[in-house]
Amino acid sequence: MIDTHNHPVSEPVWVLYQRTLEYFGPVATLLERDDHFPPFGELLPN
Repeated sequence: MIDTHNHPVSEPVWVLYQRTLEYFGPVATLLERDDHFPPFGELLPN
């Protein structure tokens, strides 16, 4: 698992999140914001 939380969530994401809540109603949500991923090959199991 990679979970860096390097940057704040951008405004367009919050707008989309608000629209999603309006559609689905109040539901439990986990919002992740990650950055600096290693190359994809390093994430794959050997």
